[in-house]
Amino acid sequence: VNPRKKLNDSIYSKPNVVLIIMESFGREYIGAFNKNNEIKNYVSYTPFLDSLANKSLIFTNAFSNGRQSIEALPSILASLPSFKVPFTSSPYANQEIQSLVSVFNELDYSTSFFHGAPNGSMGFLGLSNILGFDNYFGKNEFNDNSLYDGYWGIWDEPFLGFMKDELDKFKEPFFSTFFSLTSHEPFKVPKEYKDVFPKGEVDMHQVIGYSDNALRTFFNSSKSEPWFKNTLFIITADHCNQFWYPFYREPINRFAIPIIFYHPNNSFRGENSELSQQLDIFPSIIDLVGYNKHINSWGRSLFSNKSDQPFSIHFSGTVYHFSMNEYNLVFDGEKVIGVYNVKDYALSNNIMSDVDYSIEERYLKAFYQDYMNRIIEGKLD
Repeated sequence: VNPRKKLNDSIYSKPNVVLIIMESFGREYIGAFNKNNEIKNYVSYTPFLDSLANKSLIFTNAFSNGRQSIEALPSILASLPSFKVPFTSSPYANQEIQSLVSVFNELDYSTSFFHGAPNGSMGFLGLSNILGFDNYFGKNEFNDNSLYDGYWGIWDEPFLGFMKDELDKFKEPFFSTFFSLTSHEPFKVPKEYKDVFPKGEVDMHQVIGYSDNALRTFFNSSKSEPWFKNTLFIITADHCNQFWYPFYREPINRFAIPIIFYHPNNSFRGENSELSQQLDIFPSIIDLVGYNKHINSWGRSLFSNKSDQPFSIHFSGTVYHFSMNEYNLVFDGEKVIGVYNVKDYALSNNIMSDVDYSIEERYLKAFYQDYMNRIIEGKLD
């Protein structure tokens, strides 16, 4: 295990990069990610993302590394896994961290974070300061309480419109991260959208439809702007939420999320079914923009450096689930306590005594030990 990676260092252009993290947008809700799952009577609640996926490169076997929003940000932005104690809650969170933000700052990008909640809530403002974003845009900067949802912050559609207006002003190249909030309990939509989106089978379905449409509005309003044609968009989710189909209630699939790479020049197309995870987003983006130094990443680039083995890891709340090659390993922090076929998402048939999983076990333990050592010794920069 070596988190020190040297990726593509040929910078042919400096694209703008917009990273969109959708609250609770599990893979279950998105039709483009379920074409091959043979789910009876399947219904998609994301017509816009389905259409965008047809013009994008999508990773259909991707997983989150944590269970909460504040756990997702270090995984996505800095390739830091979330283990028993989330990184942001640990005594090591204030150390210098290499991340998408620090690399883009070094490449002379303007960097910004957008989240419509009250500034300081959710811990996002503090983390954005640690990571080094140039600018933070929250409910305070939006400055219009008439569009406050009464619970979490500004509705997604107007806040995305606000972000678009700010992007129009930015000097290029820029790196901007948006974190949505409407697709969350208490599952409300603005009054003008009452009965517009299918209510579906669980409360999440209606708000997923609203936030998907908010993305449509953002893309439609942005596509005529000069910056749009030179912008790489990455869309993913922080974690999953309510489940309807039994396939997604299974322990492994409770962490199933989308990863989408889209560029208006059509340079990203198709589907990739290899194991992938939030940890892979940082090295993948850096691989695409070019950087002539090493980075620290416990994930892998999804585009080059294919010598890195695909895998995924997350902490379920009680144990670690580690997927690599043909196996899912269940790990208690000291030893492997279960081994399952990688497609046994329900973890229904423990084959631990029947197979040789020594390669996967060694990698898992080395990964776990290396991460713990580096975080304790302050070697995340």
